[in-house]
Amino acid sequence: MALAVLAAAAFFLCLAPASLNACPTSPALNASYATIYSIPNGCEQSSCDYFLAARLNDADPTYLDFWLEGNADGWIAVGFSATPLMANSDVLACALDSNNDNTAVAIDAWNGPGNSNTRDTQQDLCPNVLEYTGGRFMCSFSRAINTGDPNGQDLQLDDNLFLLLGTGSNPSTANPPALTIHTVTPLSSSSMLNVVSRAFESDYRVFARIPAGCERSLCTYYLAVRTNPDDPDTLDFELEGDAQSWIAIGLSKTASMESADVSGCVVQA
Repeated sequence: MALAVLAAAAFFLCLAPASLNACPTSPALNASYATIYSIPNGCEQSSCDYFLAARLNDADPTYLDFWLEGNADGWIAVGFSATPLMANSDVLACALDSNNDNTAVAIDAWNGPGNSNTRDTQQDLCPNVLEYTGGRFMCSFSRAINTGDPNGQDLQLDDNLFLLLGTGSNPSTANPPALTIHTVTPLSSSSMLNVVSRAFESDYRVFARIPAGCERSLCTYYLAVRTNPDDPDTLDFELEGDAQSWIAIGLSKTASMESADVSGCVVQA
């Protein structure tokens, strides 16, 4: 089997602000997503109380496709923040449509300095799937990683940010709907996450993180592998980490370095 190695020790994605009215092609219904957060941890998606996943959009990788699913009576949302607190956080949500109890709508919102939630002046979510059945939201929407929002209400999602995971019980009576106060204080991730880095893992299997469980951008060593989508006889490797001159992966039939097949990235002199 041929081996294909990522020919760079670090990956850079340069993102210009997205066009205000552009939406990328919607992901296929069977598209693969990388799980970002699940409650309870490790739950099967259909049985999770809260489930968040993301992927890079196939047609336009400056967009992230999100899948947000869970049980709630009014809304379900994820917030992105520079701190574990709600203030000044960017919020992406699904809420019951005030005109139809069986329909969901996607909401781009912002928590101000006093935690008050308001709809963004500029709505930057591209809806894909918006369902509400039996008290459960199943929502997919796309958003540019960098929207270029002139109102300062969107954070760049390729930064390391805390995640705020929340739901609300009371549907909004506003038209268009807004987010009412949450029933339970939103759960904050224990550390900052880079959702773009996690989205890269939608079709990669992670084989090594050092330290164990580290966020990719903070790992001293990271290795992920997938089958190349255009050639199933080829493997694509993503190798990332901190090193002065090289980083590598060795493949061996034993636990010894002897006779090992080594692939890696070297800093050019």
